[in-house]
Amino acid sequence: MSQMTIAVVILIAIVVLFILEPIPLVVTSIAAFLLYAFTGLIETKDVFASYNTNTIVLMIAMMIIGASMFHSGLSELIGSKMSKYVGHSESKAILVTMIAACALSSVCTNIGVMTALAPLVTAMCISAEIAPSKVLLSLLFGAQLGGFNTLVGVPSNVLANSLLEAEGYEGFGLFSITPFGIICCITGALFFAFVGPRILRDTGHIPEFAQTDRKPFDKRKATISIATLAVVLVCIAFSPSWMPTHFAATIGALVIVGTRCMSVN
Repeated sequence: MSQMTIAVVILIAIVVLFILEPIPLVVTSIAAFLLYAFTGLIETKDVFASYNTNTIVLMIAMMIIGASMFHSGLSELIGSKMSKYVGHSESKAILVTMIAACALSSVCTNIGVMTALAPLVTAMCISAEIAPSKVLLSLLFGAQLGGFNTLVGVPSNVLANSLLEAEGYEGFGLFSITPFGIICCITGALFFAFVGPRILRDTGHIPEFAQTDRKPFDKRKATISIATLAVVLVCIAFSPSWMPTHFAATIGALVIVGTRCMSVN
């Protein structure tokens, strides 16, 4: 099938979906140009070129997926269970958050980890009546520190390794830097857990994705939300060449809106 034929078929499908509107129009529009990219009709790098950086697209899409946990009632459910373990202790909340962030960011990008855990951490803080701003800051640092646990933790590790090999030096193994990373994670977790609550300021800010009316637990929406998040995180962790991380996150956000887990508004 020629590229012209493929383009016409996609265009006809778009028109039909626009007329019948079985899914929100914004989902049809965004899915269309992603499909054009996957079929080779346009360059992948041109899809979100107007945003200047793909990181913005990744963050927006991941925040939509994260917000769906609040709209399905899942975050409140998980947050209330997590709060039973931390009680009203800021130190315990920070320690739990740091451990989770350090572990996940060892294999996932720190942006993906932050945006995935932020809704759960916020829900835990709200249930435990703890200032979210303090714990979310520890989440940020935990995601950064965890990137030093493995070679694939952060892109700079891979870049440095490739530069070494290009100059004829022996490269690092996947876990060569793990001892250093673990020391950083333990030191950082202990510092934030026991010193952090005394020096960090409570800004009183509640993230926008958590500023929604409390929704009853919806099993269908919760299942779609957690499954979508899991698949997107796997894509972000392995970063296959055919699926850019910001594409994976965008598709996940489209699934959330397309299945009515969240409204377009």
